[in-house]
Amino acid sequence: MQRLQGATLSLWSSFTPVPQYAFATLNLKQLKQRMKSVGSIRKITKAMKMVAASKMKQDVQRLENGKYFGVRSIQDLFANETYLQKKQLTFKINKTLLVPITSDQRTLWWHQFINYQRNTFSGTSKSQCFQTVLDR
Repeated sequence: MQRLQGATLSLWSSFTPVPQYAFATLNLKQLKQRMKSVGSIRKITKAMKMVAASKMKQDVQRLENGKYFGVRSIQDLFANETYLQKKQLTFKINKTLLVPITSDQRTLWWHQFINYQRNTFSGTSKSQCFQTVLDR
């Protein structure tokens, strides 16, 4: 290991920041090793980016495939339920209840959605009610 003007150079620590003028004092073997380690890091980074892009593409495809699954399944459930068909309401309801259901507790998109809905419907009806339920 060498010490050059405050910069530490070694074969095993390629992540150590080195000033540009320090390379002038390196011998050929150390310079080749440094270039090889930088090239290896670039290859690893490129491979990691490709894996991340592939995973992102798969996730987007999975979301697109299941976009309307929840809505359709709930509509089918209520449409085929005879008890609920007998108990249908004959009057109009002026209130709206919005219940976002998520498996990810860190998802906070519903705050923005509810604020948007409140701003959108604020002039039409004062009797609308928005409620959120967290799965904690």
